[in-house]
Amino acid sequence: MKRITPPDGKLIYWKRKLKKYNMYVDLALREVDVAPYQSFESIPVGPRYYVNQLIKAGFNIQIKLF
Repeated sequence: MKRITPPDGKLIYWKRKLKKYNMYVDLALREVDVAPYQSFESIPVGPRYYVNQLIKAGFNIQIKLF
């Protein structure tokens, strides 16, 4: 199944929204660093939506374990 990538404007919008929650989005490497949180479920509902959208777009998530 081919992933549908959203337009660049959406990616930049999601990046700006996640920056408010100290999450770093690297569009070139297609990675999201959610360092303040240790699991997907611990991310608050608002930013979790944007992280989920980036996962659907094919981004990799980096979670700090300790």
